[in-house]
Amino acid sequence: MGNKIYDPRREIQEAVKAGEEALGLLEKAKRLNSAGNWGLVDMLE
Repeated sequence: MGNKIYDPRREIQEAVKAGEEALGLLEKAKRLNSAGNWGLVDMLE
């Protein structure tokens, strides 16, 4: 609230940051999903 001035550059920076964070989480989830076929020995190496 208050007197916030609209800054399109800031909006873009925030959107890019959110997209990068989402991409990182998706990549992490993909690695975890592929771990479903790992055995105990694979995880301890």
